[in-house]
Amino acid sequence: MSGTPTISIYESTFAKSDKTDAILFVDEKKLHVNRALLSYHSDYFETLFNTDSEEKSPPEFPIPDVNFEHFATVLSLVQNNPIENNDNDFENLLELTERFQLSAAKRYLEFQLIFTSSIPKKSKIEIADKFKLHELFNNSLLDSKNDYSKITPPSRGNFHTSSSSPRYTYFKTLSNESNIKLFHQLVKIMHGSCVKSAQYELENTYESAFAESDKTDAILAVGEKKLHVNKAPSAGPIEDVKFEVFAALLSLVHRYPIFPTENNVENLLELADRFLLLPSVKRTLEQFLISTKIDSPNKLRIADKYKLDELLSNAINSFRDFSSCNDLTMLPFYQSISDETKVKLFHHMLFYVRE
Repeated sequence: MSGTPTISIYESTFAKSDKTDAILFVDEKKLHVNRALLSYHSDYFETLFNTDSEEKSPPEFPIPDVNFEHFATVLSLVQNNPIENNDNDFENLLELTERFQLSAAKRYLEFQLIFTSSIPKKSKIEIADKFKLHELFNNSLLDSKNDYSKITPPSRGNFHTSSSSPRYTYFKTLSNESNIKLFHQLVKIMHGSCVKSAQYELENTYESAFAESDKTDAILAVGEKKLHVNKAPSAGPIEDVKFEVFAALLSLVHRYPIFPTENNVENLLELADRFLLLPSVKRTLEQFLISTKIDSPNKLRIADKYKLDELLSNAINSFRDFSSCNDLTMLPFYQSISDETKVKLFHHMLFYVRE
């Protein structure tokens, strides 16, 4: 007697629901999707969904020449239920974000690489260079002379070897722009004025990130300031929102992201909940929060409030003694934390009970 076929996480993530209105076919497998959501995030899908399809309800669209698991993973990154990239196959996923013009998914993967990936800096630099991931590149800059020495094999004979020497192989694979940045960083290191890469300054400003271009076709008015955007869900005034916070939020699905900070991340999460077409932003902000030095009780509070499961697990796992739990119960916001989260914390702490 055969049992019910097991449904993969990819198929369950894209199962038919009252919010899906189209089907993408990949290797004879179905992904049920929401056309409005994908069209907002991608010009590719907006064009695809505007083409004639077979007279079926819901309409069906074939997606050729892609790996089903990789494609489903990338699509999930603009939804509320992202599929984990457990095999760290960032390059194939990033190639799909470019092919299908999913900048929000690309941004999510970039933040994963910055904050949670154990990939060596050398590889991060290569990925950042290949896919033009400026935040990742800046965050992965080499911090010491020793870092450069590890990448550069020792020369034989004369120190001033030819640029065709294997000594330069790694750097020759990178763009001129990346080589110049690495050179300037090395000069700072040797001069003793290098700042750790994690403390780099943002190059983007709100105005430059949303300047008018041939790709913008709508304006969002926030207060008295304007943000030039491409095919926003609605063009017009955005009220009761601080300009800098809204611009920073929108930039996270934009080509030029404005890096979040510990000071504005909660405001960004609040707006991400308000603007429901931006679920992927919450995942990006979650990756950032995990990496911050915000204390565990506040990470727990934020994770509980905004339903950030990975951050919640991270925060709960950081509690390892009952003194810290007692301190948590004394905090003013403890009563507002959900019963579900309190139960999870209780079950976690049972491990630390000793006879």
